[in-house]
Amino acid sequence: MLWWTLRQLNSNDWGAANRAALQLGTSKETKAVEPLIEALRRPYEALRFSAAWALGEIGDPRAVPPLIAAFQSHPAEAYARVLAKFKDSRAIPPLFAFLLHEDSSIRDLARKTLDEIDAEWPKSEAAKAGIPSLVTTIRDGTPDLKRVALELLELTGERSAAVDTLVALIHSDVNCVGWVVRVLDDLAPGWRTTERGKELVPALVAVIRGQGFERDLAAATLGDIGDPEAVPPLIDSLRDRDRDLRNAAARALGRIGDPRAIAPIATAPLDARLDPWVASQALNGIDPRWAATPEAHAAILSFIEKLTDKDGFVREYAESTLTAIEPVWTRSAEARDAVPYFEQKYGYPDAEVREAAGRVLAMIRAAAR
Repeated sequence: MLWWTLRQLNSNDWGAANRAALQLGTSKETKAVEPLIEALRRPYEALRFSAAWALGEIGDPRAVPPLIAAFQSHPAEAYARVLAKFKDSRAIPPLFAFLLHEDSSIRDLARKTLDEIDAEWPKSEAAKAGIPSLVTTIRDGTPDLKRVALELLELTGERSAAVDTLVALIHSDVNCVGWVVRVLDDLAPGWRTTERGKELVPALVAVIRGQGFERDLAAATLGDIGDPEAVPPLIDSLRDRDRDLRNAAARALGRIGDPRAIAPIATAPLDARLDPWVASQALNGIDPRWAATPEAHAAILSFIEKLTDKDGFVREYAESTLTAIEPVWTRSAEARDAVPYFEQKYGYPDAEVREAAGRVLAMIRAAAR
């Protein structure tokens, strides 16, 4: 009665055709493979699913390409289950492509099916062949798909390709700096202190000079990389309106340890651009004896001028830092040259400023005796 069942499979009575497909699968009749493959192309969905099930029960490998085509046109679980049952490596490339589908449920289905076909599929040649598509997605895809593609690239064992792609990405899109830096930290711990880190310096500098998000993270990353090329832009960032960036820049400069940053960091609290504690930590990071350096001494005049600031906190910071740099600053040439400046301040309307100017004048004149 096979001829009758096959005739029913090809009929326009969809109910009868569906029953015929199920019967053929149960009987595991190999002569039904080609008719069942034809049934995969018919417009009735239930029939297509039944035909797929039947092909899986029969187990003839001729069914794999048509089942792949069916899944590609309609990525349904019914087709995926049958493909998993065949465990045929020919299904790996097309399923791999669905790992980058916009619909996460379809991605999950493709991933589950691949795992059932071959637990080692990420190391297969088919997976390796899909690496260019992963790289393209990391560069051009949506944020969600970027993460998916990166995870897949790591699964294939191509860490170096992943790092190369991320380095290129941050150069082309500075807005992704936070994501890229965090992923690199997970993917290649220690990358900041390698040549890879130095490659990112121009891109990170562009971030801190821009108006995007996570500029403080870019500054911190520059501090970890430690390239002297980052020192001038980080010094410029000490004057930025963003407090988080100013603090991050100071800490980064402290880690880099370049003496060019001593004066800019030490004087930043004079204009309330930096918390004195942050400045102190950064300066000690550059050189625990920073106050004795020529760079610190060159900034003496900036501190002397702030001894009569309206803000009492600034006056205190200026005097304590000045004393640390030059304990006998009242005898310095800078102090003597500043006498006319303080005499002018002594006539200032603000009582606190006048009092401070008078006190400083008295100290300088006493030291000159």
